[in-house]
Amino acid sequence: MIACPLCGRTTSVTETRPAGGGLRRRRKCTDISCAGRVTTVEVTVDQFQRAADLAEGRAVIVPRKVIVQLKKLLVSLVGAS
Repeated sequence: MIACPLCGRTTSVTETRPAGGGLRRRRKCTDISCAGRVTTVEVTVDQFQRAADLAEGRAVIVPRKVIVQLKKLLVSLVGAS
């Protein structure tokens, strides 16, 4: 289950496409009053190893929006040097 990034409720899949050896899924919030949308990319990974990595802090699930913001921040910091 993937939670809505805005309200935390469940999401439903609206579209699925192949992407880079995995699946790209577009999702929207199941709550009618919320406009939350999220895109996930799912790849096949040894699920036991992934669970162990998450439990031990070696892996973190980060929304794409956060990654984009971090890239912009890094570019601005490197450009300022």
